Amino acid sequence: LLSLEGAPGAPGAPDPMPPADAVKVEAGPVQVQQVQRVHSLTMQRTSQREIRALYVENSSVGKVHYLKSIETEAKKYWGNQASVVIDVCSPADFAGEAAGAAEQLATLSGYDFIVLGGGKCTSMTDHEGWMDLLQALRVPLLGICLGSQQLTKAYGMKLSKLNDKFVGTRPFMGTPSDLAFSHQFGTCVKEFKGHADFKVIWSEQLVAADGKKREISMLYEYLDSSGKYMLGVQGHPEKPDTDESVRQELFQRFFAHVSSCQD
Repeated sequence: LLSLEGAPGAPGAPDPMPPADAVKVEAGPVQVQQVQRVHSLTMQRTSQREIRALYVENSSVGKVHYLKSIETEAKKYWGNQASVVIDVCSPADFAGEAAGAAEQLATLSGYDFIVLGGGKCTSMTDHEGWMDLLQALRVPLLGICLGSQQLTKAYGMKLSKLNDKFVGTRPFMGTPSDLAFSHQFGTCVKEFKGHADFKVIWSEQLVAADGKKREISMLYEYLDSSGKYMLGVQGHPEKPDTDESVRQELFQRFFAHVSSCQD
């Protein structure tokens, strides 16, 4: 069960404002069934706004790049108007008893946004139990690579295996700027049919494992009548070989919706 200890608004939660000019990093691995405060960034000592984020760590690989990108791009977007605190958990932290789902939902709903990171591999499982919470959450969600696939799987979509694992960069939406990729699975555009709240913004024709070409989603958005927002990108905006302009565009697109939810 996801613990309320240290989570936003929880009894006994630590002071949200760390010492001035300090970046707080607590040593040790993330504990299963508990959200850990592992990283925080103070942008302004007397901030009037606090941004609380949760990073779901699907793999420890590249974790430093995810946290750095979230911090850096948040600072660009909100500047000195806010402080940002990032908590980290793993998908295992969502896997509690069914009776505790309401408590888990209340904990997760205390965050301003949640980022689901990438992973080294993807299973072809249609749906996993913890993904039910992703549908119920009204918090803005950003899915990166594997994280973007988890969001579509949460809504019953199937993944396609590609002929080869692609590692490298692609021009972002036909521009000269590059977005890094590392994947062998993706969500076909046809899977989005019947899901009116999803919009595929960018797709690419790729060869699937059966040798046939498939139109794979590279970037999509979700926005429903309640205002719930999700952004899924098949690439890796956090990687150093992604052009800075692309990284900034994707994060600012997401943060714009996070900000609108706060107003």
